[in-house]
Amino acid sequence: MYTAAIIGVSGFGAEHFKHLTQRFPKGTIKIVGATIINQDEEKAKCGYLRSIGCGIFSDYKEMLEKLNGKLDLCCIPTGTGMHKEMTISALKAGANVWVEKPLCPTIQEAREMKNAEVKSGKFVIVGYQFLAQQEIQTLKKILLSGQLGKVKCVKCMSPAMRDKSYYLRNNWAGKIRLQNGSWVLDSPFNNASAHQLNLILFLAGNSFDEPARLKNINAELYRARDYVENADTGFMRMETLDGKQLYYIASHSYDGQMYKLNIECEYGSVSVNDEKRGYEISYENGEKEYLSYAISSYAMTRSVYQKLKNPESFACNIDIAESQTIAMNGAHESSAIVKIPEEFTEIIGAGEEKEKTVIKGVEGIMLDCYKQAKLPSEFNVKWAKKGEIFDLCGYKDFNGGHR
Repeated sequence: MYTAAIIGVSGFGAEHFKHLTQRFPKGTIKIVGATIINQDEEKAKCGYLRSIGCGIFSDYKEMLEKLNGKLDLCCIPTGTGMHKEMTISALKAGANVWVEKPLCPTIQEAREMKNAEVKSGKFVIVGYQFLAQQEIQTLKKILLSGQLGKVKCVKCMSPAMRDKSYYLRNNWAGKIRLQNGSWVLDSPFNNASAHQLNLILFLAGNSFDEPARLKNINAELYRARDYVENADTGFMRMETLDGKQLYYIASHSYDGQMYKLNIECEYGSVSVNDEKRGYEISYENGEKEYLSYAISSYAMTRSVYQKLKNPESFACNIDIAESQTIAMNGAHESSAIVKIPEEFTEIIGAGEEKEKTVIKGVEGIMLDCYKQAKLPSEFNVKWAKKGEIFDLCGYKDFNGGHR
Protein backbone atom coordinates (compact mmCIF):
# COMPACT_ATOMS: atom_id res chain seq x y z
CA MET A 1 0.00 0.00 0.00
CA TYR A 2 1.27 3.45 -0.93
CA THR A 3 1.08 6.39 1.48
CA ALA A 4 -0.18 9.73 0.20
CA ALA A 5 -0.68 13.31 1.31
CA ILE A 6 -2.65 16.12 -0.29
CA ILE A 7 -2.30 19.90 -0.11
CA GLY A 8 -5.79 21.38 -0.48
CA VAL A 9 -9.15 19.63 -0.96
CA SER A 10 -11.27 22.55 -2.26
CA GLY A 11 -11.58 23.91 -5.79
CA PHE A 12 -9.77 21.53 -8.11
CA GLY A 13 -8.34 19.93 -4.98
CA ALA A 14 -11.74 18.24 -4.67
CA GLU A 15 -10.90 16.31 -7.85
CA HIS A 16 -7.59 15.08 -6.41
CA PHE A 17 -9.41 14.19 -3.18
CA LYS A 18 -11.81 12.10 -5.26
CA HIS A 19 -8.90 10.38 -7.01
CA LEU A 20 -7.32 9.44 -3.69
CA THR A 21 -10.54 8.27 -2.04
CA GLN A 22 -12.39 6.65 -4.97
CA ARG A 23 -10.32 6.05 -8.10
CA PHE A 24 -7.18 4.22 -7.06
CA PRO A 25 -7.64 0.44 -6.91
CA LYS A 26 -9.03 -0.57 -3.53
CA GLY A 27 -6.38 -1.02 -0.87
CA THR A 28 -3.55 0.61 -2.83
CA ILE A 29 -3.50 4.13 -1.31
CA LYS A 30 -3.56 5.26 2.30
CA ILE A 31 -4.01 8.98 2.92
CA VAL A 32 -1.85 9.85 5.91
CA GLY A 33 -1.75 13.65 5.68
CA ALA A 34 -3.88 16.51 4.38
CA THR A 35 -3.27 20.24 4.48
CA ILE A 36 -6.62 22.04 4.70
CA ILE A 37 -6.59 25.75 5.45
CA ASN A 38 -10.40 26.06 5.36
CA GLN A 39 -11.33 23.26 7.73
CA ASP A 40 -14.58 24.95 8.81
CA GLU A 41 -15.77 24.89 5.19
CA GLU A 42 -14.65 21.31 4.59
CA LYS A 43 -16.06 19.61 7.69
CA ALA A 44 -17.31 16.54 5.83
CA LYS A 45 -13.95 15.84 4.21
CA CYS A 46 -12.10 16.52 7.46
CA GLY A 47 -14.42 14.14 9.28
CA TYR A 48 -13.81 11.41 6.73
CA LEU A 49 -10.04 11.91 6.81
CA ARG A 50 -9.93 11.77 10.61
CA SER A 51 -12.02 8.59 10.55
CA ILE A 52 -9.35 6.82 8.49
CA GLY A 53 -6.51 8.04 10.71
CA CYS A 54 -5.28 10.82 8.44
CA GLY A 55 -3.51 13.75 10.09
CA ILE A 56 -4.95 17.17 9.20
CA PHE A 57 -2.71 20.23 9.06
CA SER A 58 -3.21 23.94 8.42
CA ASP A 59 0.30 24.39 7.01
CA TYR A 60 1.83 22.18 4.31
CA LYS A 61 5.39 22.71 5.59
CA GLU A 62 4.40 21.37 8.99
CA MET A 63 2.77 18.37 7.33
CA LEU A 64 5.81 17.58 5.18
CA GLU A 65 8.15 17.98 8.13
CA LYS A 66 6.12 15.53 10.23
CA LEU A 67 5.76 13.04 7.37
CA ASN A 68 9.32 13.39 6.08
CA GLY A 69 10.47 10.07 4.65
CA LYS A 70 7.05 8.49 5.15
CA LEU A 71 5.31 9.49 1.91
CA ASP A 72 5.16 7.73 -1.44
CA LEU A 73 3.08 10.47 -3.05
CA CYS A 74 2.17 14.10 -2.45
CA CYS A 75 -0.71 15.62 -4.43
CA ILE A 76 -0.45 19.37 -5.13
CA PRO A 77 -3.70 20.67 -6.71
CA THR A 78 -3.04 24.30 -5.78
CA GLY A 79 -2.68 27.59 -7.68
CA THR A 80 0.05 27.80 -10.32
CA GLY A 81 2.10 30.31 -8.37
CA MET A 82 2.53 27.85 -5.50
CA HIS A 83 3.59 24.82 -7.53
CA LYS A 84 7.35 25.35 -7.47
CA GLU A 85 7.75 25.88 -3.73
CA MET A 86 5.37 23.07 -2.76
CA THR A 87 6.81 20.58 -5.26
CA ILE A 88 10.39 21.20 -4.16
CA SER A 89 9.37 20.91 -0.49
CA ALA A 90 7.59 17.60 -1.14
CA LEU A 91 10.57 16.20 -3.05
CA LYS A 92 12.89 17.17 -0.18
CA ALA A 93 10.54 15.31 2.17
CA GLY A 94 11.10 12.15 0.12
CA ALA A 95 7.76 12.08 -1.72
CA ASN A 96 7.00 11.58 -5.38
CA VAL A 97 4.81 14.44 -6.61
CA TRP A 98 1.61 14.73 -8.60
CA VAL A 99 1.29 18.46 -9.28
CA GLU A 100 -1.60 20.02 -11.15
CA LYS A 101 -1.08 21.68 -14.52
CA PRO A 102 0.40 24.00 -15.61
CA LEU A 103 3.83 23.18 -14.23
CA CYS A 104 4.75 26.71 -13.11
CA PRO A 105 4.72 30.33 -14.33
CA THR A 106 8.31 30.67 -15.64
CA ILE A 107 11.05 28.69 -17.34
CA GLN A 108 13.52 29.39 -14.53
CA GLU A 109 11.09 27.91 -11.99
CA ALA A 110 10.74 24.82 -14.19
CA ARG A 111 14.52 24.43 -14.08
CA GLU A 112 14.54 24.68 -10.29
CA MET A 113 11.84 22.02 -10.08
CA LYS A 114 13.76 19.73 -12.45
CA ASN A 115 16.98 20.14 -10.47
CA ALA A 116 15.13 19.29 -7.25
CA GLU A 117 13.57 16.22 -8.88
CA VAL A 118 16.93 14.91 -10.09
CA LYS A 119 18.55 15.53 -6.70
CA SER A 120 15.73 13.77 -4.85
CA GLY A 121 15.70 10.63 -6.98
CA LYS A 122 11.89 10.85 -6.99
CA PHE A 123 9.50 11.65 -9.87
CA VAL A 124 7.12 14.49 -10.67
CA ILE A 125 3.94 13.91 -12.69
CA VAL A 126 2.14 16.95 -14.08
CA GLY A 127 -1.66 16.68 -14.33
CA TYR A 128 -2.13 17.05 -18.08
CA GLN A 129 -5.15 14.85 -18.69
CA PHE A 130 -4.74 14.48 -22.47
CA LEU A 131 -1.32 12.86 -22.12
CA ALA A 132 -2.68 10.35 -19.62
CA GLN A 133 -5.12 9.08 -22.26
CA GLN A 134 -4.12 5.87 -24.03
CA GLU A 135 -5.68 7.23 -27.24
CA ILE A 136 -3.34 10.24 -27.26
CA GLN A 137 -0.34 8.01 -26.59
CA THR A 138 -1.47 5.79 -29.48
CA LEU A 139 -1.81 8.84 -31.72
CA LYS A 140 1.75 9.92 -30.88
CA LYS A 141 3.01 6.44 -31.77
CA ILE A 142 1.15 6.57 -35.09
CA LEU A 143 2.76 9.93 -35.90
CA LEU A 144 6.19 8.49 -35.07
CA SER A 145 5.58 5.28 -37.05
CA GLY A 146 6.10 6.96 -40.43
CA GLN A 147 2.74 5.82 -41.79
CA LEU A 148 1.73 9.44 -42.34
CA GLY A 149 5.21 10.67 -43.20
CA LYS A 150 6.73 13.69 -41.50
CA VAL A 151 4.54 16.04 -39.47
CA LYS A 152 4.46 19.42 -41.21
CA CYS A 153 1.95 21.53 -39.27
CA VAL A 154 -0.08 21.14 -36.06
CA LYS A 155 -2.96 23.52 -35.35
CA CYS A 156 -5.29 23.64 -32.36
CA MET A 157 -8.13 25.93 -31.28
CA SER A 158 -9.79 25.55 -27.90
CA PRO A 159 -11.78 28.64 -26.85
CA ALA A 160 -14.19 28.27 -23.94
CA MET A 161 -16.10 30.98 -22.07
CA ARG A 162 -15.24 31.80 -18.48
CA ASP A 163 -17.61 34.19 -16.73
CA LYS A 164 -16.86 36.82 -14.09
CA SER A 165 -17.26 34.37 -11.19
CA TYR A 166 -14.36 32.35 -12.60
CA TYR A 167 -12.06 35.34 -12.25
CA LEU A 168 -13.37 36.25 -8.80
CA ARG A 169 -13.07 32.75 -7.31
CA ASN A 170 -9.61 33.36 -5.85
CA ASN A 171 -6.89 36.02 -5.55
CA TRP A 172 -4.81 34.91 -8.54
CA ALA A 173 -7.21 34.22 -11.43
CA GLY A 174 -6.32 36.39 -14.42
CA LYS A 175 -3.39 37.94 -12.56
CA ILE A 176 0.14 38.51 -13.84
CA ARG A 177 1.76 38.50 -10.40
CA LEU A 178 0.73 37.54 -6.90
CA GLN A 179 0.66 40.15 -4.14
CA ASN A 180 4.08 39.00 -2.96
CA GLY A 181 5.51 39.86 -6.37
CA SER A 182 5.95 36.31 -7.67
CA TRP A 183 4.73 35.43 -11.15
CA VAL A 184 1.45 33.61 -11.76
CA LEU A 185 0.68 34.57 -15.41
CA ASP A 186 -2.80 33.07 -15.25
CA SER A 187 -4.51 32.97 -18.66
CA PRO A 188 -6.44 30.54 -20.88
CA PHE A 189 -3.17 29.18 -22.29
CA ASN A 190 -1.63 28.88 -18.82
CA ASN A 191 -4.60 27.30 -17.06
CA ALA A 192 -7.91 26.04 -18.47
CA SER A 193 -6.68 25.56 -22.06
CA ALA A 194 -3.07 24.77 -21.20
CA HIS A 195 -3.98 21.11 -21.86
CA GLN A 196 -4.35 21.78 -25.57
CA LEU A 197 -1.13 23.81 -25.87
CA ASN A 198 0.73 21.04 -24.06
CA LEU A 199 -0.93 18.49 -26.37
CA ILE A 200 0.24 19.97 -29.67
CA LEU A 201 3.76 20.41 -28.33
CA PHE A 202 3.78 16.75 -27.24
CA LEU A 203 2.41 15.47 -30.55
CA ALA A 204 5.01 17.47 -32.52
CA GLY A 205 7.93 15.93 -30.60
CA ASN A 206 10.42 13.69 -32.41
CA SER A 207 10.36 10.83 -29.90
CA PHE A 208 7.60 9.40 -27.74
CA ASP A 209 8.58 11.06 -24.47
CA GLU A 210 9.91 14.26 -26.04
CA PRO A 211 7.96 17.47 -26.79
CA ALA A 212 8.62 19.82 -29.70
CA ARG A 213 11.63 22.08 -29.31
CA LEU A 214 10.66 25.63 -30.26
CA LYS A 215 12.79 27.90 -32.43
CA ASN A 216 10.59 30.99 -32.25
CA ILE A 217 7.10 32.29 -31.52
CA ASN A 218 4.93 35.10 -32.84
CA ALA A 219 1.97 35.85 -30.60
CA GLU A 220 -0.85 38.32 -30.11
CA LEU A 221 -2.37 38.60 -26.63
CA TYR A 222 -5.60 40.42 -25.79
CA ARG A 223 -7.90 41.10 -22.86
CA ALA A 224 -11.54 42.13 -23.15
CA ARG A 225 -12.16 42.80 -19.45
CA ASP A 226 -11.04 45.67 -17.19
CA TYR A 227 -10.93 43.43 -14.11
CA VAL A 228 -8.49 40.96 -15.73
CA GLU A 229 -4.80 41.87 -15.75
CA ASN A 230 -3.53 39.18 -18.08
CA ALA A 231 -4.72 38.08 -21.50
CA ASP A 232 -8.07 36.32 -21.77
CA THR A 233 -7.51 35.63 -25.49
CA GLY A 234 -4.35 34.53 -27.25
CA PHE A 235 -3.09 33.57 -30.71
CA MET A 236 0.30 31.83 -31.10
CA ARG A 237 2.26 30.85 -34.19
CA MET A 238 5.38 28.82 -33.46
CA GLU A 239 8.18 27.18 -35.41
CA THR A 240 10.12 24.19 -34.13
CA LEU A 241 13.85 23.61 -34.49
CA ASP A 242 13.15 21.00 -37.19
CA GLY A 243 10.82 23.24 -39.19
CA LYS A 244 7.35 22.17 -38.04
CA GLN A 245 4.73 24.91 -37.88
CA LEU A 246 2.52 25.02 -34.79
CA TYR A 247 -0.54 27.22 -34.31
CA TYR A 248 -2.75 27.68 -31.28
CA ILE A 249 -5.76 29.77 -30.23
CA ALA A 250 -7.44 30.05 -26.82
CA SER A 251 -10.02 32.50 -25.48
CA HIS A 252 -12.28 32.99 -22.48
CA SER A 253 -14.18 35.74 -24.33
CA TYR A 254 -16.08 33.51 -26.76
CA ASP A 255 -19.57 32.54 -25.64
CA GLY A 256 -19.28 28.85 -26.34
CA GLN A 257 -16.82 26.02 -26.53
CA MET A 258 -15.04 24.80 -29.64
CA TYR A 259 -12.26 22.24 -29.96
CA LYS A 260 -10.40 21.87 -33.25
CA LEU A 261 -7.19 20.03 -34.00
CA ASN A 262 -5.48 19.39 -37.33
CA ILE A 263 -2.16 17.69 -37.96
CA GLU A 264 -0.94 17.98 -41.53
CA CYS A 265 1.56 15.31 -42.55
CA GLU A 266 3.33 14.32 -45.78
CA TYR A 267 1.01 11.40 -46.57
CA GLY A 268 -2.14 12.12 -44.61
CA SER A 269 -3.63 14.08 -41.76
CA VAL A 270 -5.27 13.93 -38.34
CA SER A 271 -8.28 16.03 -37.38
CA VAL A 272 -11.08 16.16 -34.84
CA ASN A 273 -14.33 14.53 -35.94
CA ASP A 274 -17.07 15.84 -33.63
CA GLU A 275 -19.69 13.46 -35.01
CA LYS A 276 -17.61 10.43 -34.05
CA ARG A 277 -16.19 12.18 -30.96
CA GLY A 278 -12.71 11.22 -31.96
CA TYR A 279 -9.54 11.97 -33.86
CA GLU A 280 -9.92 11.05 -37.52
CA ILE A 281 -6.70 9.74 -39.09
CA SER A 282 -6.82 10.01 -42.88
CA TYR A 283 -4.32 7.99 -44.95
CA GLU A 284 -3.32 8.82 -48.52
CA ASN A 285 -5.05 5.68 -49.81
CA GLY A 286 -8.37 7.08 -48.61
CA GLU A 287 -8.76 4.87 -45.55
CA LYS A 288 -9.59 6.35 -42.15
CA GLU A 289 -8.97 5.38 -38.55
CA TYR A 290 -10.57 6.82 -35.39
CA LEU A 291 -9.37 7.35 -31.84
CA SER A 292 -11.65 8.62 -29.09
CA TYR A 293 -11.00 12.06 -27.60
CA ALA A 294 -13.27 11.55 -24.60
CA ILE A 295 -11.36 12.18 -21.38
CA SER A 296 -11.66 9.44 -18.77
CA SER A 297 -11.68 10.63 -15.16
CA TYR A 298 -9.64 7.52 -14.33
CA ALA A 299 -6.82 8.10 -16.82
CA MET A 300 -4.75 10.36 -14.54
CA THR A 301 -5.17 7.95 -11.62
CA ARG A 302 -3.96 5.06 -13.77
CA SER A 303 -0.99 7.10 -14.94
CA VAL A 304 0.05 7.96 -11.38
CA TYR A 305 -0.54 4.42 -10.10
CA GLN A 306 1.51 2.87 -12.90
CA LYS A 307 4.32 5.32 -12.19
CA LEU A 308 4.31 4.37 -8.51
CA LYS A 309 4.51 0.68 -9.45
CA ASN A 310 7.07 1.21 -12.19
CA PRO A 311 9.00 4.52 -12.23
CA GLU A 312 10.01 3.79 -15.85
CA SER A 313 6.41 3.92 -17.10
CA PHE A 314 5.28 6.93 -19.15
CA ALA A 315 3.64 9.97 -17.61
CA CYS A 316 3.67 13.69 -18.35
CA ASN A 317 6.86 14.78 -16.61
CA ILE A 318 8.63 18.09 -16.05
CA ASP A 319 10.51 17.85 -19.36
CA ILE A 320 7.27 17.55 -21.34
CA ALA A 321 5.28 20.06 -19.28
CA GLU A 322 8.10 22.60 -19.46
CA SER A 323 7.48 23.04 -23.21
CA GLN A 324 4.10 24.64 -22.46
CA THR A 325 5.81 27.00 -19.99
CA ILE A 326 8.38 28.00 -22.63
CA ALA A 327 5.66 28.65 -25.23
CA MET A 328 3.60 30.66 -22.74
CA ASN A 329 6.60 32.73 -21.59
CA GLY A 330 7.58 33.24 -25.22
CA ALA A 331 4.10 34.50 -26.05
CA HIS A 332 4.48 37.17 -23.37
CA GLU A 333 7.91 38.07 -24.78
CA SER A 334 6.41 38.41 -28.25
CA SER A 335 3.31 40.45 -27.45
CA ALA A 336 2.09 43.10 -25.09
CA ILE A 337 -1.33 42.48 -23.53
CA VAL A 338 -3.61 44.61 -25.66
CA LYS A 339 -6.89 45.85 -24.17
CA ILE A 340 -9.72 45.52 -26.69
CA PRO A 341 -11.80 48.74 -26.79
CA GLU A 342 -15.29 48.45 -25.33
CA GLU A 343 -16.90 49.19 -28.70
CA PHE A 344 -15.71 45.75 -29.84
CA THR A 345 -16.98 43.86 -26.79
CA GLU A 346 -20.37 42.93 -25.40
CA ILE A 347 -21.35 42.19 -21.81
CA ILE A 348 -24.01 39.55 -21.25
CA GLY A 349 -25.80 39.61 -17.88
CA ALA A 350 -24.11 42.82 -16.75
CA GLY A 351 -23.84 43.15 -12.97
CA GLU A 352 -24.53 39.48 -12.35
CA GLU A 353 -22.03 37.16 -10.70
CA LYS A 354 -21.83 35.13 -13.90
CA GLU A 355 -21.70 38.05 -16.33
CA LYS A 356 -19.89 37.24 -19.57
CA THR A 357 -17.68 39.47 -21.67
CA VAL A 358 -17.64 38.58 -25.36
CA ILE A 359 -15.47 39.92 -28.17
CA LYS A 360 -17.85 40.80 -31.00
CA GLY A 361 -17.38 38.59 -34.06
CA VAL A 362 -14.57 36.63 -32.38
CA GLU A 363 -15.80 33.24 -33.62
CA GLY A 364 -15.36 34.25 -37.25
CA ILE A 365 -11.99 35.86 -36.51
CA MET A 366 -10.73 32.73 -34.75
CA LEU A 367 -11.95 30.44 -37.52
CA ASP A 368 -10.30 32.56 -40.23
CA CYS A 369 -7.07 32.67 -38.26
CA TYR A 370 -7.19 28.93 -37.60
CA LYS A 371 -7.82 27.96 -41.21
CA GLN A 372 -4.91 30.02 -42.52
CA ALA A 373 -2.63 29.89 -39.46
CA LYS A 374 -2.60 33.67 -39.36
CA LEU A 375 -2.81 36.23 -36.57
CA PRO A 376 -5.63 38.81 -36.20
CA SER A 377 -3.36 41.71 -37.22
CA GLU A 378 -2.73 39.93 -40.54
CA PHE A 379 -6.46 40.15 -41.27
CA ASN A 380 -6.48 43.86 -40.34
CA VAL A 381 -8.83 43.26 -37.43
CA LYS A 382 -9.48 46.73 -36.04
CA TRP A 383 -8.50 45.97 -32.43
CA ALA A 384 -5.49 43.83 -33.32
CA LYS A 385 -1.86 44.76 -32.70
CA LYS A 386 1.05 42.90 -34.25
CA GLY A 387 3.45 41.02 -32.00
CA GLU A 388 7.15 40.43 -32.59
CA ILE A 389 8.81 37.19 -33.67
CA PHE A 390 10.69 36.14 -30.54
CA ASP A 391 13.71 33.82 -30.73
CA LEU A 392 13.43 30.93 -28.24
CA CYS A 393 16.81 29.32 -28.98
CA GLY A 394 18.71 29.25 -25.72
CA TYR A 395 15.82 30.93 -23.88
CA LYS A 396 16.47 30.63 -20.13
CA ASP A 397 14.77 33.37 -18.13
CA PHE A 398 11.43 35.13 -18.11
CA ASN A 399 11.79 38.62 -16.69
CA GLY A 400 8.47 40.25 -17.48
CA GLY A 401 7.93 39.86 -21.18
CA HIS A 402 6.94 42.50 -23.70
CA ARG A 403 6.08 45.87 -22.20
